[in-house]
Formats: sequence, C-alpha cells, structure tokens
Amino acid sequence: MQCAATVAGASAIVFAAAFALPLLGLPSLLLLSGGSFLTVGLYRRRSPAALMTPGVGARLGLSTGVLLIAALAVALCAMLLLARFHAHSMAAFDAQWSAQVQELLERTQRSSPVPPDAARQMMSPEFRAGSMLAGLAMLAGFLLAISAGSGAFAGSIAVRRRSES
Repeated sequence: MQCAATVAGASAIVFAAAFALPLLGLPSLLLLSGGSFLTVGLYRRRSPAALMTPGVGARLGLSTGVLLIAALAVALCAMLLLARFHAHSMAAFDAQWSAQVQELLERTQRSSPVPPDAARQMMSPEFRAGSMLAGLAMLAGFLLAISAGSGAFAGSIAVRRRSES
C-alpha cells in the first residue's frame, strides 16, 4: 500500500500542476495510465523475494487506482473550490454548461415534448452536480479497469523476468 500511495500522491500532484502548467499534461496522463507499472516496479524493488503473478499485479494496480481516484478527487475538488470561490473564474464554465444543456433540451423537444418541470430540473445546479458526479464515476471506473489491467500486465512481465533469471 505504501508503493501505491506514493505513486497515487505523486500522480495527483503532477495532475494538479498540469492545470497551471500545460507542459505537464502528457506526463500527468502517462502517470494516470502507467501508475500501476510504477507501483509494481516499486513493490518488486522493495521486496524482491515476494511472490509476483499477474493476479498480484492486478491487485496492486487496483489498489493504486483506488488511491489515485481518491487523491485526484481531493485535488480536483480543491482546484474547483479555489477557482469558484477564491478566483471567481467559473463563470465561463457555467455559461458553457448552460448552453450545452439548453441545446440538449432543444434537440429533445424536437423529437418529443419535455415536461416543464424536467426542463427546470435540468437547468438546476443539482442536475449539474449530479451529472458531473456521474461522469466522474464513469471515469473512475475506466481508470480502475486500466489500473488493474496494466498492473496485471506489469505482474506478468515481472514473472517472466523472474523465471528467465
């Protein structure tokens, strides 16, 4: 867990810094997708005699993914809170969101009528928060699948390398 926490914390810091420095965009994406490789590598370095299989690698990757999601959630919440309440720079985001929901409502109205209550609810802050949380939950699931898969792949590489020695 120490290896997974180290990789997740470092990835969250690089991810948060990528918002301020666009140059860090690619390294943050590589850390998000390849964090499990780093975790398996750190684990192998700390305990070389430990059993390493694709299953162990997948579990390491999954734990890295869970910790990474938690660290990213904290970092993203902090950045968005600062942007909204300290810098007051979320007006453009709010306008873009409202325009997209309005366009969705207009497209839906063309095919079937939308009740006025539903249209009001779709323009509410609660709907915005719920749909953002649903989108983040889908991204979290995707990140967990990638983390477990890359951890299993890294574990299988470590098994091969161990059997060749």
